[in-house]
Amino acid sequence: MPSSLKSRFAIAMLIYFVGIAAAYGDHDHYIQKLDGFSKSQDPELVNGLVANEVFSYEIGNSFTHLINATTFFKYYATIDLFRFPNGIFSDESDRLLVKTQEILLESDLAHIVNDDLHRFTNSDMNLTGELTISEFNTFDGYNVLYWTGNEVTQTGTPRKLYSFHVQGPKLFESTSFTQKSYTTWIHAHFYFESEDGTLTLQEARNIVESIKFLESTNLPFEPEEREGTAASFPLYSKDPQWYESTWFGNYYDTTTGWIYHEFLGWIFTEGSTGNGIWFWHENIGWFWTKSGVYPYAYSQLEKNWLYFDLNSINPKKYYNFAILAWVNLSTVNLEVQLDTLKNQNSGNSSPNDIKRDAIKIVANSKLSEEQKNRKISSIILYGL
Repeated sequence: MPSSLKSRFAIAMLIYFVGIAAAYGDHDHYIQKLDGFSKSQDPELVNGLVANEVFSYEIGNSFTHLINATTFFKYYATIDLFRFPNGIFSDESDRLLVKTQEILLESDLAHIVNDDLHRFTNSDMNLTGELTISEFNTFDGYNVLYWTGNEVTQTGTPRKLYSFHVQGPKLFESTSFTQKSYTTWIHAHFYFESEDGTLTLQEARNIVESIKFLESTNLPFEPEEREGTAASFPLYSKDPQWYESTWFGNYYDTTTGWIYHEFLGWIFTEGSTGNGIWFWHENIGWFWTKSGVYPYAYSQLEKNWLYFDLNSINPKKYYNFAILAWVNLSTVNLEVQLDTLKNQNSGNSSPNDIKRDAIKIVANSKLSEEQKNRKISSIILYGL
């Protein structure tokens, strides 16, 4: 073997064995880490505070009976608490089941809540009334998405349900050997059941708001990283129902893509893009907005911004920055009608058929005769 090849071979083998040694070293470190994780302390209830080395939250005098508290693997814990408002032998009871786990970074809170809702709405539970969804931040700024509902048990007892999902911090030290730093986060699920009991939504919320994550290696989510944690649209469930968004207001989700908004009326959406949401309104066309931007929105048709005056009632109105004027939300927009016609018939109808239908729309519009003639001439010559 030529000396140059020998040198290359020696270097390659050195790199190979160094790599193996490094891998074994990493493996040993990983085994030691897992061994430490498996010995994590179980949560304890002391003076109204439930805590382990990862998290803590205050229950005060709300729950008095700790049925189970186990940490399986550091970030994976289960705590089961009860209280009996009228004594342990009474029919009334309140329960709090808390579970924490490690979640991959790309899994957002909205999908977790959707899965939770599907599990409940598709079960044999006798749910009554409508489920409601809302969100808030804990005292330490962690995002919480939750739903509430009611059911009747098999014995005919009414039961209130509160299900809170908390997006905790990103984790510097994941339990996975293959994951790099800050690629997972802590998910905490607080599930409350009040069987003919006295537990209120506010009392449950107070407990969730108090949660703290204790490790110095935890990294909070930046605001832009939390964009996907707010309720996405539509938030699919088994049945149509009302939802409440802290930034978008109240709306009714039909589960078909159409939602009825308290200010905008009927609008259509294909869901969140991960960076805001596109909606379609019959008098505005497609517009984009998101948390922190709304009530401003960007109009695809106008190529400019809109501002919705949420305090306007009769008529509801918005400011169109393209024409520097206020516009009634109920005013029929001819350009939206023509744009919808064009998109709906693209590839399905002949150009002449589309022109004919467009001319009918213009002829029946409220434009002046002069404006109609100019618009129709433009359609005949250039199409849509």
